[in-house]
Amino acid sequence: MSFASLILDLRTLIIGFYGLFIIPVQLLSQVDNASFQHLNIENGLSNNTINSIVQDDEGYIWIATNDGLNKFNGYTSKLFYPNKLDSNNIVNTSLGCSFKDSKGRLWFGANGLILCDPVNESFTTYKYIAGNTRSIPSNDVFCIIEDEHLNIWVGTRSGLVRFDEVQHDFTRFYNDTIGNTYEIYSRNRIIDMVSDRSGNLWLATLAGLYQFSLTGKHFTPFLLNPKQTKSRTANQSKYLCIDQCGTIWINYYESGLYRFDVYSKKYTKVIFSDENMNQAALRMNSIICDSKNNIWIASSFNGLIYRDSKLNVWKHYQHDVFNSKSLAENKLISLYEDRSGMIWVGTASKGVDRIPEVRENFMNFMLQPGKLHSLCENDISCFHEDKNHNLWMGSKSGLMFYNRALNTFKCYKHDIKNSNSLTDNCIYSIDIDSMDNLWIATENGLNYFEPDLNRWTRYPYQEENVNGIASRLVLDVRIRKNGEVWLATAELVCRFVPKSGTFENRHNTPAIENLHHAFYATLFEDRQQSMWVSTTKSGFFKLDDQFNLISSYRKSGGFHANTVHQFEEDSSGTLWMASDMGVYYKKSGEETVRKLKSTNAVLNGDIKSIVLDEDGKFWVGTLSGLVHFTLDQNMNILSLRIFTDKDGLQSKAFNTFAGIRLASGELCFGGINGFNIFNPSTIRYNSFLPPIKFASFKLQNRDTPVADFIGNGTSLNLNYDQNDFSFEMTALNYNNPAKNQFGYQLIGYDKKINYNAGNRMGQYSNVPPGNYQLKILGSNNDGMWNAEGAILNLTIHPPYWKTIWFRIFIVLLIGLSGSVLYSQKIKTIQKQEKEKAEVEKKIAEAKSIALRAQMNPHFIFNSMNSIQHLISESAKEDAHKYLSKFSKLMRLVLENSSKTHITIASETEMLKLYLEMESLRFANKFTYHIQIGDDMDLAEAEIPSMLLHPFVENAVIHGLLNKLEPGHLNISINRQSGQLICIIEDNGIGRAAAGEIKKRKVNAHHSLGLQVTEDRIKMMETITNKKAQIKIEDLKNEDGIPAGTRVVIEMPVEFMS
Repeated sequence: MSFASLILDLRTLIIGFYGLFIIPVQLLSQVDNASFQHLNIENGLSNNTINSIVQDDEGYIWIATNDGLNKFNGYTSKLFYPNKLDSNNIVNTSLGCSFKDSKGRLWFGANGLILCDPVNESFTTYKYIAGNTRSIPSNDVFCIIEDEHLNIWVGTRSGLVRFDEVQHDFTRFYNDTIGNTYEIYSRNRIIDMVSDRSGNLWLATLAGLYQFSLTGKHFTPFLLNPKQTKSRTANQSKYLCIDQCGTIWINYYESGLYRFDVYSKKYTKVIFSDENMNQAALRMNSIICDSKNNIWIASSFNGLIYRDSKLNVWKHYQHDVFNSKSLAENKLISLYEDRSGMIWVGTASKGVDRIPEVRENFMNFMLQPGKLHSLCENDISCFHEDKNHNLWMGSKSGLMFYNRALNTFKCYKHDIKNSNSLTDNCIYSIDIDSMDNLWIATENGLNYFEPDLNRWTRYPYQEENVNGIASRLVLDVRIRKNGEVWLATAELVCRFVPKSGTFENRHNTPAIENLHHAFYATLFEDRQQSMWVSTTKSGFFKLDDQFNLISSYRKSGGFHANTVHQFEEDSSGTLWMASDMGVYYKKSGEETVRKLKSTNAVLNGDIKSIVLDEDGKFWVGTLSGLVHFTLDQNMNILSLRIFTDKDGLQSKAFNTFAGIRLASGELCFGGINGFNIFNPSTIRYNSFLPPIKFASFKLQNRDTPVADFIGNGTSLNLNYDQNDFSFEMTALNYNNPAKNQFGYQLIGYDKKINYNAGNRMGQYSNVPPGNYQLKILGSNNDGMWNAEGAILNLTIHPPYWKTIWFRIFIVLLIGLSGSVLYSQKIKTIQKQEKEKAEVEKKIAEAKSIALRAQMNPHFIFNSMNSIQHLISESAKEDAHKYLSKFSKLMRLVLENSSKTHITIASETEMLKLYLEMESLRFANKFTYHIQIGDDMDLAEAEIPSMLLHPFVENAVIHGLLNKLEPGHLNISINRQSGQLICIIEDNGIGRAAAGEIKKRKVNAHHSLGLQVTEDRIKMMETITNKKAQIKIEDLKNEDGIPAGTRVVIEMPVEFMS
């Protein structure tokens, strides 16, 4: 052995001894129950082989695979595939390394170097060109970085190059071209590189670690085994990273992990206390130092290694076939930390795994069929902790014992052939007495188990045994502070008497027995040693030691639930209750029960369990997750957070009564898929505020690109018929994105924000024209809201008929049209006035004719003759009456002759005067009667003047005076169905006989009354545009002989004034 070899071996021994002496003491490995979130082909990736991952400035994750590039927004991926015909697209299906520079550009290594503009989603490819020394020297690109001067450096199979931003070409830097082909090749094959703060690049090559000076542009070797330069593996370095202290962590092929101090230029080998981790560190595909100065290592075949820099401990994550939330596989390729601190792990064939910076630290225990000493049953119903801090738990399929120190489970089940076993596998409650023996409430009686002796004592239900348990169904068992064993059964609350082995079950007071309960469900002893008992249908009540009822709380006052699943007492003595209708509480010293007020539907629903942690904060199990909340002094909720299976819990559904606080301060909750143990103090909120983006925008259900309009102050201009649109939102928080929440508001249209919970879609219909801002908001998985959100400016243009210029045009058009119409209207009015004057003239003429016709000379002369006759006969008094009536009638006729309408009272007065004079003149030849409708206002209602007089005169002269016996005349005026009905009916000789008599009279007077009245009515029809009619009927008796005439005048009420 040469002296040099001896020195080298001695150096290696010293380094190894140093590592063995120092590293194992400081670097301890431990098991971690981290929950990984998976993303693969089934979730939308194009390929499950993940070569690299990078995040752009907007927050999108770009995933380079063996089959294209995926742009991921937390929900969906947009895929970019090769297209050799398009110079702006990717030219190879497989992509390798990736990097984001200070300008926000993305760089990818593939078959050449690819430059990506992530905003415009455009690509430029740089390839090796033979004979062109300014091209990239090889199409095999392994790493890309940016130095402190913002220069882009690329490591290839054939050397180091710098990108020229101006010329868009490359400057090559070769590392010592002296030596054989392999030596030159190994020194210039750049596998990985980092930049320090002192103006240097550090290169991992096949020949070892090299320093490249940015100022001197020269390479300096810092080899692990400088004396073995001829060996192809002794110095072969693979991947490296530099931490915040300037220490380089570097992997050497088949030598493991080393730390290199850039100041002292010394190596230190990292030796793990766990052999699996030592093996994993031999071959790795990626190593990164995160923002917290932690180290992450992606092993080629043995999982993920993590160094906690604060605790200086190492953790090892591996795939567990029994745990779906473990690492998807142990063959890893790439690592990346996003801006939230989440670590992304690229696997060889299972897609991407990610682990958040804020890990909830829920220890998850689930049924793992085939795994030795694992959980026996998933559906956990109750817990109890023994003095050794191990857990006993009940399920629907037996009893389980969990040894926490050994992390093993043991199962106890009912054996029909063995009396030294459980009576039933369905267990509701467990309690442990002072001797550390178990009392177990089951579907079929009570069991007493002595673990040290493995001895079971059964207490089955026996109907004939009055001293036995009160029911087959035992729902709860409680060891009181005084050592008494109490049971809640389907029938009664019982107490066990140890000396006799019997149960006192007949001491319940009548008040309790009379309660209409179904089952006694839960027992609880408070600090005052009072017993609280809940029922399944009749609320809860308080008992003393002798089963006397102290108080009862049913559905009255503030308590409205059916049953209390679990009781809890805080430090002030307030009693808290998990019920089927929310959380209730009763303060110490008060009788009032109050419900905890909450706007959260989960907290108002079925609360299965309630536990207070050591800080007095609440944890409640529900069917929708584990709810954690805090209160102020007024019992108002200060904070509320809901954890589900997405956070690492067994599921989101928890079981009744399955929640306890352990002696360590840890909490334990059971559900339908196992149970969780966690320390509440380690639960942290995700404080990362995610960028909020529009994932899509649709007009009339058609995709519309909106990237150019978002955040740059410009507007998306829409036509009036494009006012139906929908959009999809995304919050770029990748930690359980299914729990992200969203809200949106169309400012200028909505009065308030529409909160949409986890629904990413929003929609508007029939939005009126105007200028709007569509603002979207979002939160991360822990309810931290980015109130700034994203804004899309929208302008919906009105139709042309609603624009200003069109309105001005319409105003002008209306003005012009109005002028023309006004002119025409003036002409029309003038014409109408002329026609009206002619009509009024004709009406006046008609009235004059009517006056002459009514007061015909015959009547006047006859009246004067009658007066003269009465005077000559010395009937002065009658003559005076006649003359008085005549003068009054003439005065009324003259007064009303100038009026178109007169009151009904005036019309009837003239008719009465006329009829009285005619009756007096003809010696009571006829009688008359005038009837006016009750709905007619005599003093106010007006009808056309002298309308009825011609018809009354005809009836008297031609119908009644020619009759041998006295006749009768009826006159009626009524309103009916919007019509004015006037009837003049006589029982005279009829029109035919009157006509014959008239023919025989040589000097017979020809009356114009009918013709004049018809002319007047026609004139009024012209003025009012309403129709009227006059009907004349000949009346006959039963023998068909003429018996009079009836005149009916029907006219619209509009004829009245």
